[in-house]
Order: sequence, then C-alpha cells, then structure tokens
Amino acid sequence: MRELRSLIESKVFAGLGALTICLGGCEAARAGTLDDIKGRGVVTCAVAENRPGFSVAAGASQEGLARDMCAALAASVLGKADAISFVVAPDDGALVATLQADEADVVLAPMAWSFSGEVEQGVMLVLPLLQAEKGKRVFGPFVRQGDDSWFIAVRWTMLALAQAGAGEISGDVRHANSEPGVALGLDADWIEKSLAATGGLGHVLQTHKDKLDAGGWQAVPVPQFAAW
Repeated sequence: MRELRSLIESKVFAGLGALTICLGGCEAARAGTLDDIKGRGVVTCAVAENRPGFSVAAGASQEGLARDMCAALAASVLGKADAISFVVAPDDGALVATLQADEADVVLAPMAWSFSGEVEQGVMLVLPLLQAEKGKRVFGPFVRQGDDSWFIAVRWTMLALAQAGAGEISGDVRHANSEPGVALGLDADWIEKSLAATGGLGHVLQTHKDKLDAGGWQAVPVPQFAAW
C-alpha cells in the first residue's frame, strides 16, 4: 500500500510539474508576437508575390487587400496604420516558412487550407474572408499556433472590420472594448483606428472588387453574432 501511495504521489507531482512548465511556456508563447511587434514598432505581413487584388508591388511597399488588412492590424496594435512591413513569397510553402521562421507575424495571402495542413505545418487560419470559386484556396490571416493573444487580436480586428458595415460597432461598443483591448496588448482605440485605416471590410472588398472578381474570388459570409 505504501508503495502504491508513493507511486501515485510521484505521478501527481510529475503532472503538476509538467503543468507548471506548460503554463509558463504557454504564457510566454501567447504573448510573443504582440511583444515582438511592439518592440520593433511594425507589423510584418507575409504576402504572395504579384497577386492582383491581393498584393502587388508599389514601390517599396505593396497595394491590394493584403496590404489593407496588414494596415488594419498595425492600427489595432500600434495605433498607426502605416507601421507595416512586408515579406514577399512566391508560393504557399515559402509563405508558411516565414511564419515558422518568425520572419513574419501573419500571412495575408490566398493559400490552400486543410485539416492536415494545419496539423502538420503548425499554422492556422484565423478567419476566412474570401474563397476561390474553383479549388480549395482561401484568403484570410494565417498565424502561428500556440500564440493565443495574437490569434485573439487578429480575429477580433477582422470581426470589427466585417461588422462595421452592418452598423454593429457603436460608440458605446468601442468604448466598452477599449480596456479589454489594452489588457490584451492593443491600442486603446483599436476598433476606431482599425476602421479608420480601412473603412471596414466591405469598403476594401469593393475597392479591389474588379481584380478579385477577375480572379474568381468571392466573399465568405463572416459571422455577425459576435458578442461585443
């Protein structure tokens, strides 16, 4: 009986030790990207090379939907829509590699999306915004797995952009979500500034509509039931 109790206690203490390690490690990972962004002063977005409607070189920068979404994230986190930089990659593998190597904070590019891909590559789609009429490609922000705070920041910034056109983001809602946003690591006026940077998702989709339509892309209905 004494040996059995010792064995149980050793398993319990081992489990508690593992939990402590996980909690410390998970917290460090969760805060990583937001801390990195604030440290360097820019959001770094990986974009596809020469994809009309999404990302096309414009001098030293980019233009297209990916650039607009990158600006929204910069406004949300840093309060400055122009605090952005880009890593340009030729294909899905290279785009994913930028996340895996910590060379980018988010991928904003049309990419293949599958269960096996998320499991094997260690990246995940935050929210699908567009889908190709043919094939299994989607456009939306892809981020590294294991960084919960950054995932939440990206997702709710995208939801704010999507719901702005539906009149769901009132002044009271923006004020009420200021303090939780700051606690997460966002700018105090994160909703206001992300909307000011883009005019909302509907506006930027309309801006790039002709090129997106020509490429066979269509909007994915974004949930309108997010509880603010």
